[in-house]
Amino acid sequence: MAELTGTVFLVDDDGDSLRAGQNLVDSMRSPHQSFTSAETFLDSYNGDPGCLVTDYRMPGMNGLELVKELQQRDRSLPFVLVTAYARTPLVVEAMRLGALSVLEKPCNDDELWQVIRQGLSVDAVQREALQKTAHTREKLSSLTQKEQQVLDLVLAGEPNKTMAERLGVSLRTIENRRRNVFQKLEVGTVAELVTAVLSTRQALEQRTTLASVNSNGAAPAVAAATPQFATPSQA
Repeated sequence: MAELTGTVFLVDDDGDSLRAGQNLVDSMRSPHQSFTSAETFLDSYNGDPGCLVTDYRMPGMNGLELVKELQQRDRSLPFVLVTAYARTPLVVEAMRLGALSVLEKPCNDDELWQVIRQGLSVDAVQREALQKTAHTREKLSSLTQKEQQVLDLVLAGEPNKTMAERLGVSLRTIENRRRNVFQKLEVGTVAELVTAVLSTRQALEQRTTLASVNSNGAAPAVAAATPQFATPSQA
C-alpha cells in the first residue's frame, strides 16, 4: 500500500464528531489539524497539501462557503462534506463545487477512511500537475515576441514555408526561431509541444473561469474527481 502524504484538515463545531474524525485519522497514521469553525481554519491555512473534511452547518461560515472561499483564494483542497442535513439541493451544490463525497452523520468509518485516502491522492496528483503548469508558463514567458508568433503558427499546423511567407522573413529565420521555441520549452516533437502548451492554457482558463464564476456567487460544474454521494434517507 502506497504511503499517502498530506494533512487531513477537520472542521466541525461538534466536539464529538471532531474527536471521532481525529481518532479515525490517528488510526490511519496521517497528520491532522482540527478546527471548530471555518473562520479559524481560514486564518490558519497556508496552502499545505492535504484533504479537507468539513461539516456543513456551523456558526458563521458554513462548509460550502468555506470551500468557495478557498477556491477564490486559489487554495482549493479536495474536500468531503459531512452533514446531518443531506438534502438534495445541498448534495447538488456540493457536487458542483467538486466534493469527493457527501456523507451523513454519523459517518461510517470505512466510507470516511476511503474518501480521505482518495482526497490525499487527488491532492498529490493535482499539485504535481500545477507544478508542471507553472514550469511551462515560466518557459513560455521566456519566448520573445517573434518566437511566440512562430509558436502560434506551429500550433495552427502551418509549415515552415507558409510561416516565412506570412511573417515576411526567410525560411532560415523561421527554422532558427522554431528551434529556439523547442529548446526553450524543452520538447522534442510537435506533439509534445502541442500537449505542453494546450494543457497549460486549458489549466489557466479553468482557473480563470472558476474565479469568475465564484465571484458571481455560482459554482462551477467541475468536479476534482468522480464524486460519491450518500443518499439521504429522506430525499
